[in-house]
Amino acid sequence: MNEVEYKMCKQMVKRLTALTVFLSAFRAIMSFYKGTTV
Repeated sequence: MNEVEYKMCKQMVKRLTALTVFLSAFRAIMSFYKGTTV
């Protein structure tokens, strides 16, 4: 594995982590919103 592949891999992991955090936050907000309205 060379340096370019390593950097690309790191960037992909960063993006996946950000997406996971965003999705979990979105889910939490939606459940909170439903809990307050219902």
